[in-house]
Amino acid sequence: MNIRKLSQRPKVFGHFFGISPKQFNDLIKELELLWQEAEHKRKSAYPRKRAVGRGIQYKPSFEQMVAMYFLYTRTYMSHMMLAEFFSY
Repeated sequence: MNIRKLSQRPKVFGHFFGISPKQFNDLIKELELLWQEAEHKRKSAYPRKRAVGRGIQYKPSFEQMVAMYFLYTRTYMSHMMLAEFFSY
C-alpha cells in the first residue's frame, strides 16, 4: 500500500485509517523522534556483540508501521492480510 498515493484521496484515507492525511503526517512527525529515541535506549540497554544499528533492520518504514497499526485497530484484520496489504 502506497500511503503517499492514498493520502491524495483524503476521504478514502479517512475510511482506511480513521484520521485525515494531515493528522496522520502530524502524528508521524511527532512520534518518529520519540520512537527512534526509545529504540536506541532499548537497544543500548544490554551488552551487545555488534554496535547499535548493525543488526537486522525493519522492513517497513515507521510511517508504514503506524499505518499498519491504525488499519489493524480499525479492522482487526489478520497479520497475514496486513502483510499482503503492505506487500511483505
